[in-house]
Amino acid sequence: MVKTTVNVQKKAERPACGVLPSTELERVFAVLRFISQQLESSTSSTVVALGNNESRAVSTDTMTTVLKANTGRRSAGSLIIPESVEKPLETFRMAVTNFPLQMEAVQAARETLHEALRDAYPASLDEVDRLCHCATFVARAATKNVPRLLVQDVYALQAMHEVVPGLYVGSYHPASDKALLHRQNVTHVLCCIDVPPRFPTEFTYLTVCAQDSPDYNISRFFQQTYEFIETALIQHHSGVLVHCGAGISRAPTITAAYLIKKLRLTAVAALELIQRRRHVASPNIGFRQQLRVYQEKLGI
Repeated sequence: MVKTTVNVQKKAERPACGVLPSTELERVFAVLRFISQQLESSTSSTVVALGNNESRAVSTDTMTTVLKANTGRRSAGSLIIPESVEKPLETFRMAVTNFPLQMEAVQAARETLHEALRDAYPASLDEVDRLCHCATFVARAATKNVPRLLVQDVYALQAMHEVVPGLYVGSYHPASDKALLHRQNVTHVLCCIDVPPRFPTEFTYLTVCAQDSPDYNISRFFQQTYEFIETALIQHHSGVLVHCGAGISRAPTITAAYLIKKLRLTAVAALELIQRRRHVASPNIGFRQQLRVYQEKLGI
């Protein structure tokens, strides 16, 4: 059951995400969100959608080419990117996520992307420079004056953690803290348990009533939750919290599925990226297998 409340041949496994440069993965999302914020003032006559392989014509003054989404159609929240930026950005994304990882190639791709962004957005050079040189984009959960034992167990369970810019994963606890959600610019809440929206007039909700059981088919929600997260991050360039009860199994699984499709990571890599931020994340064995099947279905 899905409830929605709107205010309104097998491939060899690649190495795990432990060798991936997390800051560069964060940079991909930061650039996407920056481009989304610039769309209204864009004067480019040719644009494309990132991460897609097929194009079609669009009869507007500012858009002539749009690449279809991976599913064969434009999904909710698909981002339109200036043609001059699309290739450098996709090259950078591939350099960051493909193996064997070559940091020289990552640096060269980042520099090329930097130049393309400066050319495309001359009115926002300071922000472009920050995007391309910033050492970190994801805020770490504050632990000052918190007892070590609490930081390691109770605090880790109750906190919400930013995996990539704007994408948070956590338990029900932060989902019930309206002030915290507003401080983190969260506008969308993806709930993976059967509870009513806590603040239905203040946030956009998607509820998927998933069971934390190895036999439960959580993959049936992957496409719908992908589109919901994509809408929040890219279309609204705001924040989204994905949560379940404890933030251990269901929410990390849904978050991993999004990262697998968006960044074309393996299931192992996506989970390890999440676990870097939220150490208690540990999907059950059945969910892990469904993520691997999903990865293979996407040809990753």
